Amino acid sequence: MSEVSEVRTDPLGITHLGADGVARWLNANRTSVLKYKRLSPEQITDLASGFSQTTRDAFVGVDGRNVTDQAQLWALPNLGQASEEKRMAAEKRAETTPVKQEEESLFKRASCNEYGCETASECPKGNNGDPTCNDCITNSGPGDSTYCANI
Repeated sequence: MSEVSEVRTDPLGITHLGADGVARWLNANRTSVLKYKRLSPEQITDLASGFSQTTRDAFVGVDGRNVTDQAQLWALPNLGQASEEKRMAAEKRAETTPVKQEEESLFKRASCNEYGCETASECPKGNNGDPTCNDCITNSGPGDSTYCANI
């Protein structure tokens, strides 16, 4: 499978930015890596802009393009119990709370990463927002939140 694959992502999944500079798209259960992308230092800096300063500092000098080991590229990140609880809550919200017409205008913001999320389905791509705003990005750093991004 190629690095930039045409594999569909899971709308209840999430994208994890690893400490190695590789973005990994995970399924809803967070049990499988669906695809990955090795990121340049510039892409990492841009993508990590919504994380804490401590996490951003940890990415200085990281170049995901240097990761070539297939086992590492497809390795499942450790997201911990808190992420599982958040995923389950987001899944329940997605099943019970349809997007209302009047709420759609809330998705028209200047920047994709202004949106908090727990799953990719909460990002505005399909709600009259930025059509490229299609990933919910997370990191395993302490205190970091998740937010929408365009990878």
